[in-house]
Amino acid sequence: MPDRVRLTALIANGILCAVFGALALAGLGTEPAAIVVLFAAISATAGFNWYVIRKAARVLSEEAGRLAALQRQLTALQAGTAAPPQQGPPP
Repeated sequence: MPDRVRLTALIANGILCAVFGALALAGLGTEPAAIVVLFAAISATAGFNWYVIRKAARVLSEEAGRLAALQRQLTALQAGTAAPPQQGPPP
């Protein structure tokens, strides 16, 4: 997923979560219970989607870092000088 699309999805899901959460809270005393539950469910779903998108972005960036490290090691091996592996953060 391109970064621009991921950023747009994060912003849209954050706005949906905030708006429908506010609608659910505002409707607690005036709206029927089914409407409040529906608004709360939409808010929770948008919040969960926001969390999943952020988690996937972090995993993708970690994988890109590991791939770059492996490519550096492969280049060093092909050049004939085996560079010692660099210590990174633990997985």
